[in-house]
Amino acid sequence: MVYATPMMILEMEMASSDAIRSHLQPGWITVVTEVDIRHLGASLVGATVRVTGRVAAVERRVIRFEVEAFEGDRKIGDGRHARGLVNAASFTKRLKPG
Repeated sequence: MVYATPMMILEMEMASSDAIRSHLQPGWITVVTEVDIRHLGASLVGATVRVTGRVAAVERRVIRFEVEAFEGDRKIGDGRHARGLVNAASFTKRLKPG
């Protein structure tokens, strides 16, 4: 079995979110708005994979990231990822039915 692309994307999203969490105002969160990822190489399930997320741009309420994934020194994925800045209470209220 190999490390699945959706798992790599999830870890890239989490690394990006973690990178900015301490800079957000109380009550604000980020949500995924765009993902453009290349899975460049296979890795076995259980391999140690290191994922990085670096802020590339801030455009009003959208934060854009450059992301990479490595197994050891070998790059296994890269791409871009964007997160939208939202007020958690307003966002949750919009999702409730009725």
